[in-house]
Amino acid sequence: RSGHTTALLTLAASALGSGHDVHGIFGPGIVWEQQDWNVQTGGNQTPTYPLGRVGTIAAQHEVRRIETLLRALTARPHPRVQVLLIDDLGRLRETLESRPGGRGWHDLQHLLRSAAALSVMLVVTSHTPLPPSLASLFPNRLVYLTDQAQDDIFLGAPKVWAGTGRVPGRGVLLTRDDPVLVQVAQRVEATGARHVTGAVAAVPLPPRIADLPH
Repeated sequence: RSGHTTALLTLAASALGSGHDVHGIFGPGIVWEQQDWNVQTGGNQTPTYPLGRVGTIAAQHEVRRIETLLRALTARPHPRVQVLLIDDLGRLRETLESRPGGRGWHDLQHLLRSAAALSVMLVVTSHTPLPPSLASLFPNRLVYLTDQAQDDIFLGAPKVWAGTGRVPGRGVLLTRDDPVLVQVAQRVEATGARHVTGAVAAVPLPPRIADLPH
């Protein structure tokens, strides 16, 4: 296990806790338990602020749902931040480019270049190095460390930390500033509903694309 998906799920929990709406495109074998993320209220209690909601969660083979989600995310700026998690961007690119007309890949490229203007945050993993045209769109990168120094250096890790990845989740955060040694934690499983009091403003629901008929 590379830890890529664990990092995405950890970020998903953090984003939802911060009040963002979260969508995900995952590979096979990933089970997304929405009840783990949704914050519930009971009785007369309501959230004190607009809490994050789970939007569309699609598997990579659900191409039509993914294309519909991308159209919804690129149609107009959103009133609240939408976080899109993509597990293995390289594989998704190959899938979308192979579709007639390549509309899905066109929409994804537009989203990558216009995310800030659309109020969308993108977090992606890649199991292979991205081409420079795509890599340049991500100023912040997390490189998991391994016990192979040359492999780590090839991916951009500083020589001083290369080859020291003997602890699961240990990595280097590469930004425009100095690199930072980090530890990615696993998300904590929900142990019960959170209850908070106060008033909440009405906000549009995040795009949630249902299963489409074949």
